Amino acid sequence: AFDADVVLDLHCDCEAVMHMYTETPCWPAMEPLARLLGAQAVLLAKNSGGLSFDECLSGPWWQLAEKLPFPIPQGCASSTVELRGEGDISHAYGQADASALFGYLQHLGVVGGKPPALPELACAATPLAGAQFVKSPVPGVLVFAAKPGDRLALGDLVAEVIDPINGTVHTLRAEVPGLVYARTTERYATPGDDLANIAGSVPFRTGYLLGA
Repeated sequence: AFDADVVLDLHCDCEAVMHMYTETPCWPAMEPLARLLGAQAVLLAKNSGGLSFDECLSGPWWQLAEKLPFPIPQGCASSTVELRGEGDISHAYGQADASALFGYLQHLGVVGGKPPALPELACAATPLAGAQFVKSPVPGVLVFAAKPGDRLALGDLVAEVIDPINGTVHTLRAEVPGLVYARTTERYATPGDDLANIAGSVPFRTGYLLGA
């Protein structure tokens, strides 16, 4: 894929709504795809720190542009697309997603036919640095109060972690307002695991951004 103009790394998350990760300089090229897919969260960053496949292809272009004294276009636009969750399998989803991807290729001009009209964005793009990766400091049975697609206010309950021996309940709350775009399929929490993700609009994290 190193010589591609556009790279789409297609995935499914654990339990999730449709969402995308892309580097900020790639967003203009990826916005039509977000519209066609109906992405409910778009996470932007310049170098998330994880050496992810998509960033290895798009990253060198904006890095060169920042270092060299003459304009360099973004030679590769890339995105990791999370096609909802692993259990979201249906003919309707498959047909809709295939149509969206084909329509995007038409929009790019790489396949024939009239490209579809672009719908409104389903969400505003937000910084990956503003996303909360919900973790539990204690182990226990994980009982979610929030599901993917829920919009939470600051302090809203995300989940409870219950000690199966003594019944102690530890609450996990939203530390940023925003949309729950993914959560784990596990129902037993261990300290350090990513349990849920909330797309906040204000950056507050630095360094490695693909986890807390």
